Amino acid sequence: MRNTLLCLTFAALPAALGAWETAAPGSPDHATLMDVIRPHAEWILGAPLVFRVNELRVDGAVAYGLPHLLRSDGSAVGPKTSPGRDWA
Repeated sequence: MRNTLLCLTFAALPAALGAWETAAPGSPDHATLMDVIRPHAEWILGAPLVFRVNELRVDGAVAYGLPHLLRSDGSAVGPKTSPGRDWA
């Protein structure tokens, strides 16, 4: 029984993965998702922030992304560049 469930899970996996759509840079979905997350990220890490997104997938009301956060001058975001935060 356990093997049957495992086989059914792996059989359904390709179909589930195919449901995702990639939100291309400049698309309305891409812009909306970045605009939604930007205020929260800037509140935590300090403004201004720029997102370099390596992967952004959308499926209906669910999104998954891998953004890299940078300062507007291209420098990395980290404990030393985030004012007012206790990173101890």
